[in-house]
Amino acid sequence: MGASKPKRGRPPLSLTEQRRRLLHAARQLLERQRLETAGVRDVVAEAGMSSRAFYQVFGSKDALILELAREVAQQFLLRLKSVPDPSDTFDAKQVSDLLLDAYVEGAAPLVALDSARLPRKTAERLQKIRARLLEDSLDLMFERFERSLKAGRLTALPDRTTYEIVVRGIESKTAQLSRLGRLSDIEALRTQFRKLLMAQMPLAPRSDRR
Repeated sequence: MGASKPKRGRPPLSLTEQRRRLLHAARQLLERQRLETAGVRDVVAEAGMSSRAFYQVFGSKDALILELAREVAQQFLLRLKSVPDPSDTFDAKQVSDLLLDAYVEGAAPLVALDSARLPRKTAERLQKIRARLLEDSLDLMFERFERSLKAGRLTALPDRTTYEIVVRGIESKTAQLSRLGRLSDIEALRTQFRKLLMAQMPLAPRSDRR
């Protein structure tokens, strides 16, 4: 008997690559405000994969949503860490704009996920991820404020409760506009958002900075 011919076609995707593709597809649907109402068929069509592969990797759409939420939160926090502190050549307005960029492009789609359209247990778990994200974000910001205070760029630390209220207000407004599909309005509000954030920071006069 002759030697068997090698099978043709593309090699099967690794589980890691399948997971990456499905999460990317879910992220695309999330940014188009369709993830809550999308079905597994929509996700796999976006990913160019099969439903069988989907269930082998995630088991359910709810599991995919929660994994995506964790990944988005982690990526957002990493991006926050990469934003530099204010300096003599990089002022607080520029830093605030970079932080807003990170939020609008990173966390805002997650905040806009409509929990009312999700199963109760999934919505509760999603809310825990969002709450932890807010807490971790505030921790990172106040570490930044403490460094700025030591460097003489702030005269005092902002009040954490007031700062949190401002951040929650921005979250609420961006979530509302995202669900209405009014993404251009979010960009139009950037200046107001920056003013709200900067109003909480007691900046030292340049002549007083060390």
